Amino acid sequence: MADRVVAAGMTGKLSGEAVRFARLVLGAMAVGLGALAYELAGPGEQANHPTAALLMWAASIALALVACAPLPMRAAEMLHRPLQLNRSRLIEWSGVAGLFALAFALRALQNDTLPLALHGDEGSAGLSAVRILRGELTNMFGVGWYSFPALFFAIPAVPIGLLGPSYGALRLPSAFAGALTVIGLYGWVRSAFGWKVGWAAGLMLACSHYAIHWSRIGLNNIWDGLFVVCAGGLLWRGWQTNSRWAYIGVGLLTGIS
Repeated sequence: MADRVVAAGMTGKLSGEAVRFARLVLGAMAVGLGALAYELAGPGEQANHPTAALLMWAASIALALVACAPLPMRAAEMLHRPLQLNRSRLIEWSGVAGLFALAFALRALQNDTLPLALHGDEGSAGLSAVRILRGELTNMFGVGWYSFPALFFAIPAVPIGLLGPSYGALRLPSAFAGALTVIGLYGWVRSAFGWKVGWAAGLMLACSHYAIHWSRIGLNNIWDGLFVVCAGGLLWRGWQTNSRWAYIGVGLLTGIS
């Protein structure tokens, strides 16, 4: 009996060391792929190998997530933790969807005419997005107009490519970012102070004229708030629940921002 206990302990120790070693290897591989992505992109506006650079960058992030991820639960543990979908949860999710719809409507409707004038900075950001569509700016790890990261301009390039060059298409990503910021704030405050305070905070931000204004302009300013509330909410959750995934999310959002 004692021999079995010692053997089980040795097996667990070896398994733990193997897991730590695998994490180190995957982390080193992630760093290497990140460096390779930088080399494939190069320093100029025209990437040396744009597709390969983006693929290596995505692969490095994936490996880093795997290296840091908690061990998967056993099948028996997963069966004992089913998704609790009750009436109150459905009502809350429906309310959150309604809150997002309200925030998005206040930010997206008639965004091609309100604000009426197109600021020069908006125009420059839109031209950088058009340059991506034309293949003139292919290095997403470099900088574009006004030394802003080129990766940001790929966001408005999507609606501009789908809807055509217009004020509304340029400003549409800001409306999404502003509406998602409302939901992120609701989630953070709800987890800290309860759903009533969360709803109050979400509604105030959804209807805030200052937040609405920046959500109707095709610049990257409104995205700062989105990253702050999402990273802050995940940090709070990690602190309260010791969730490794929450801390991983904080690091990922901080890096992308």
